[in-house]
Amino acid sequence: MLKYLLQLNHALEAWEIDAIERLLQSSVMHADETGLKVEKKNYWIHVCSAGDITL
Repeated sequence: MLKYLLQLNHALEAWEIDAIERLLQSSVMHADETGLKVEKKNYWIHVCSAGDITL
């Protein structure tokens, strides 16, 4: 499983860099966070989006 996740990370690296650059260049960006509990501990998922870009 970890090998697959590492391959996926490498495959999406260029896309992620491009998405970040496009988000930072947009005039308006939506930011949101969603919480979830895992074994009674809170974790947060952060999302930024603009137009057709979601990261």
